[in-house]
Amino acid sequence: PAFVDAILDRLADVPALTLLLVGDGADLPAVRREVEARGLGDRVRLPGRVPHRSIPEWISCMDYAFLPDSNEYGSPMKLFELMAMGVAVVAPDYDPVAEVIDDGVSGWLFPRRDLHACADRVLALAGNPGERERVGAAARTYIERERRWRNNAEQLLSLLPRAGAQ
Repeated sequence: PAFVDAILDRLADVPALTLLLVGDGADLPAVRREVEARGLGDRVRLPGRVPHRSIPEWISCMDYAFLPDSNEYGSPMKLFELMAMGVAVVAPDYDPVAEVIDDGVSGWLFPRRDLHACADRVLALAGNPGERERVGAAARTYIERERRWRNNAEQLLSLLPRAGAQ
């Protein structure tokens, strides 16, 4: 709930922002209690765990997304799902994430474990729809151009020796 703690006090500063926190985990009950205690149920939506087949429907509700944390070796699969749908992401600067997000171009990076920097960016973007749309479109273009299965296959095939080459 550290990210939630970092952003809840500041939601009043950005009245147009509604947070959608999809997923579950050990902290979800505490987050639910905190949101309820603060009377923020209309500003923070907590659907919990959703079926995988429903993820595109939830992503389509998002103007942009955030990943408050990851790890040194984490797969950026969630980033691919979001970016492929034209949803730009605020994410920590771990190497696997930074390999996918070009800061300010196809998403936004913040220093890992700096949840206040993440909250700052999330709040600032709420008032900048043009920036969100520009970066979301660039994110989708990047995925279409660089991260399709065809790209993976071409990269693997380029490692094979060419026929007739010595």
